[in-house]
Amino acid sequence: MERRELEAWVLTAFSNPTSDVTLTVAPAFSDALDAVFMLPTLTGLSRSQRGALVEKTARTLAAAFEDSQNFKFWCWLIWQTLRAHDQGQDWSDDVAHLMARVLDDIRQYEQMGNRAQNYPAALVVNGLRNCGLLDALRQIAPTRVGKRPRAA
Repeated sequence: MERRELEAWVLTAFSNPTSDVTLTVAPAFSDALDAVFMLPTLTGLSRSQRGALVEKTARTLAAAFEDSQNFKFWCWLIWQTLRAHDQGQDWSDDVAHLMARVLDDIRQYEQMGNRAQNYPAALVVNGLRNCGLLDALRQIAPTRVGKRPRAA
């Protein structure tokens, strides 16, 4: 396939107003992936900067996974990943990629017309368990890795 053909194929959805492609889904999915891949960047922050960003990232993840009832799980996952990093075990990329995979699987189910799993946090936990990270995250020593954000 030549470059011109490839460009025409890619841009068809944007240039053809009768196309049945829904473009409003892409920004929401992109925002969710931004939240997922924010996790590795949190490891480079100072402890004083982490608190507010952990909470913000957890809220964004809960919204992205449509799982706000498990907000505490998302916070726990982020804090444990940061604790592991500070104790010499950097699993932030692994956890982020696992969450991205679960998010993609959920989106695929929805596109096929199926209702996605009602428990996205459970899917993440299962993925963590299957690759051995769940037990490792549970065994991380409970050290302080950030400041609690000030109440608003």
